[in-house]
Amino acid sequence: LNIISSIRNYFGYHANYETDQHIDEILSSKSYKNIVIMLLDGLGENILEYNAKPDSFLKKYHSYTNTSIYPSTTAASTTATKNGLAPIVTGWLGWENYFHEIKRNIVLFTGRNYVTNEETGFNPYKVIPYQFFFADMDVNGQIIEPDFNEVNYKFKDVLKKSLKNFKKEVNNIQYVYF
Repeated sequence: LNIISSIRNYFGYHANYETDQHIDEILSSKSYKNIVIMLLDGLGENILEYNAKPDSFLKKYHSYTNTSIYPSTTAASTTATKNGLAPIVTGWLGWENYFHEIKRNIVLFTGRNYVTNEETGFNPYKVIPYQFFFADMDVNGQIIEPDFNEVNYKFKDVLKKSLKNFKKEVNNIQYVYF
């Protein structure tokens, strides 16, 4: 949330939370037209430290460690990054939530029954909607995610999508998830 606040602040927009000082320093060092927020789900500092070689790209360019929001679930973290609001504000708290409208727990991203994986016909985005944090900003905003229905999606495919979406004449902000 602090990183999103820093980005909003950098482009001259209201920030809902305190900014991240490290990101503020980076953004104030020069003029940026392209900002990419890359969320690599499950890649924490300990995993990187244990598994990456000392000369690997990620270790070589690692500048600091930030912590996740609470609760640190995929659904809460990814939506907080995309919308710039705390999970307690949006209701996106975990992978699945109970909805009294249909008396079931459903997976928030898909609207499917959590236990049986059957279609429910219920769209959680209509009940607990959110906007992307850049929706009110004068930027080319993009959300780049893999197609989760595709069995063999690859990181390089997500990166290719990201690189194709930059426009040189405008400010670009991308949220890239893998």
